[in-house]
Amino acid sequence: MADTNRLRSALVALLADNTTNDIQEQDLRDWLLSTLLRRVTTYNTETPTISDDDVFVLLDGSNNTVAAALTPAAHRIHFIKAVDVSNAVTLTGANIDGVPGYTFASAGDAILIAGDGTEFHVFAELLHA
Repeated sequence: MADTNRLRSALVALLADNTTNDIQEQDLRDWLLSTLLRRVTTYNTETPTISDDDVFVLLDGSNNTVAAALTPAAHRIHFIKAVDVSNAVTLTGANIDGVPGYTFASAGDAILIAGDGTEFHVFAELLHA
């Protein structure tokens, strides 16, 4: 059977309770593929929404302003990098370290954020010099 990249919500439903012992070896392989080997998602539209399943995110402001919306701070991690800031590139929709939103100053700037259920926290900020 081929490994399948599954949505986070499907994995949570499957792996939340294994009292019936219905988790198969393939389910665990799919979990590894879906959580550890995530694809990179690039957003270059004006108001994209970063979903629960987006772990590695590139924001491209080469053609227009990008105001990417974070959904309220669920328990998840995002690695977000601005690849072009010719137009403004920001995060909106949730507090990050107590401040509404985040603005990327330079192309190449990146942050690692994690949600605690209330807001997001910056665990690393990589600024391109």
